[in-house]
Amino acid sequence: PAAAEAPKLTQQEKMKKCNVDATGKKGDERKAFMKECLSSK
Repeated sequence: PAAAEAPKLTQQEKMKKCNVDATGKKGDERKAFMKECLSSK
């Protein structure tokens, strides 16, 4: 199952990862990305 390869991240870990992934994005683009990133995993 695909679920096995993606360990469940805590909200804080998710936030950290999304922040790193959002590097280079600014303003609304970053906001939209963070919202998407945090809700998708």
